[in-house]
Amino acid sequence: MLFSRNRTGLGPQLYPYKTRNIRHLHPIAQKKTGQVLVRGPNIKNYEFPHQEGAMSGSLNCSELVTDTIKFADTHHRSARDFKQRVELALPAFGERVAESITTRELQDWMDEMAQERAWTGGTRNRVKSSLSTVFREAMRDGKVSGNPARLIRRSKEPMGRVRFLSYKEEDKLRKAIAATLPGRIRDEAESAFAQLDIALHTGMRKSEQFTTTWDQVDLERGFIYLSMTKNGSDRYVTLNSAALQVLKRLKERHSELGLPSGLNTVSFQA
Repeated sequence: MLFSRNRTGLGPQLYPYKTRNIRHLHPIAQKKTGQVLVRGPNIKNYEFPHQEGAMSGSLNCSELVTDTIKFADTHHRSARDFKQRVELALPAFGERVAESITTRELQDWMDEMAQERAWTGGTRNRVKSSLSTVFREAMRDGKVSGNPARLIRRSKEPMGRVRFLSYKEEDKLRKAIAATLPGRIRDEAESAFAQLDIALHTGMRKSEQFTTTWDQVDLERGFIYLSMTKNGSDRYVTLNSAALQVLKRLKERHSELGLPSGLNTVSFQA
């Protein structure tokens, strides 16, 4: 039996159970202690190691944010955007004890910010997701016991629309770029239009275009392989004849100049 009434009769009492001579804690006890396995014949004599600040209620929100930003720098593709979103909450919650922050407080703060800054539904949802990540990672580290941001209501997002430049708009854009070129060296001028052509003919995001390297480009079969996109998945970008022509010319020029293998070299970033 895993549960029984305790002496006071006010709640359940937890008992360990055995599997192959290794004492395990019931999952509820695991969550409370942060331990998965407890070795030894006598559970009463076991002392759980203390984690500094864990479940103590002493950590404030700004400390959780700082730790999660470090995590995002390694594991989050859009770390800069993530940092900007979570830091929005610091003026209101930075000095608050993290365990004391409630879902209602976060919801009210988001409603006020959305009205003040005219946030779209998509922006609200990105902020909610980022705050939820802060508390989720803190829970994994045993620093808080719950995630109040998880229960914030999601906002409706409008269906996206496909937007194409008209020939007139494209011509206007090229003229605007050309107006910035007088006096610049040849490679910078060519690079500026190459950036535009690749963006127009592939539809890649800016972050994708300027982090792509030549080993991701297959000019023979006509595609670019993106190993990590904004939503965390991979995909293939088909290259039309115009994009292929620009990339072939760009690669030849990079080879002539002896530049590194990335598309995001100095020559490419005009």
